[in-house]
Amino acid sequence: MQVTTRFQAECVAEVKRLLSSRGKTIDFKPRALKEEPVLNQSEGDVALVGCFESEGSRFEVWVYPDEAGFYKDGSWSIAETTIGESADALLRGFLETLEASINRGPRYSLFKKAVDAVSKLLRWA
Repeated sequence: MQVTTRFQAECVAEVKRLLSSRGKTIDFKPRALKEEPVLNQSEGDVALVGCFESEGSRFEVWVYPDEAGFYKDGSWSIAETTIGESADALLRGFLETLEASINRGPRYSLFKKAVDAVSKLLRWA
C-alpha cells in the first residue's frame, strides 16, 4: 500500500480499527489519481481503495490525500475539507458517517422503524 499523506495513514488505520472491532477486515490498494480525469489532483497523488461487506451491503472506501469517502451499495458519501477545518475534525466526521452507515443495515432499519412508530404513538398520547 502506498500512503502519500499523514491523513491517509491515519484514516486507513482508523477504518481498519473500526472494522476490526466489528470482526471485519479491509485491505487497501493504491490507485493513481491521474487515471481519474474528473479529479483535480496533483501528479503522483494516490487514492487508497478498499472494500468490505456488512449486513448485506457492499462498501467501497476511498481515502484521498486530503479527504475520504465511501460508496454503500452504489451511493456516494464524502467528507471533504472546508476552510478552517482540521484534518482531525475531517477524519472524525468521516469515521462517524461511515460507522452510522454501517449501523444502518437491514436490522437497524427495522429497529428504527419500530422506534419511530412508538415515538409517534407517544406524541399522540
